[in-house]
Amino acid sequence: MPDVLKEILDIAKQMQSERHNFENLWQAVGEFVHFTKQEFTENRTQGEVLTNHVMDATANKAAKA
Repeated sequence: MPDVLKEILDIAKQMQSERHNFENLWQAVGEFVHFTKQEFTENRTQGEVLTNHVMDATANKAAKA
């Protein structure tokens, strides 16, 4: 494998690892703020309710303001 290709693949792997640290946060924020399908860490079925852990719509309303 050429050195340039190996370097690019190593950088991509490192970037994917760094992104993984944020995916759980993005998933939680997406579920609380936008009640639409979020697929950062979980695969959901069509029509699944995403408001199981939401107590009220404060975050959702603030995002729309």
